[in-house]
Amino acid sequence: MRTTGLIRALVSIIITGIAAGGCVTPNAAKVLKSIALTPSAPVLSIAAVQPLTATATFDDGSTEDVTTAVDWSSSDDTIANLSMASGSEGKVTALKPGTVTITATDALTKVFATTTLVVS
Repeated sequence: MRTTGLIRALVSIIITGIAAGGCVTPNAAKVLKSIALTPSAPVLSIAAVQPLTATATFDDGSTEDVTTAVDWSSSDDTIANLSMASGSEGKVTALKPGTVTITATDALTKVFATTTLVVS
């Protein structure tokens, strides 16, 4: 079993990182700071379908589309209903006139975002 080359490579990476004034943190996890929904405050006519996008912002400033990873909900499913089908997450269908709050929540951290949707 030859692991000498791999061990040398790992030692080299660690020494290089420390020499550069850094530290080695393998698999450092990013921390979710916020979620933003787009479009914000959509207005739909009855029977219209609008895909919503959830974008996460992390502690390092990076962003990521988390539309398929968040839990979606509507404050009134009789006015606007959200798809839970795989591949269609975040698609809202306007059913009858009214105003609802759409929420996207990260199940692990409970970080969430809301937007108001009007069906006219």
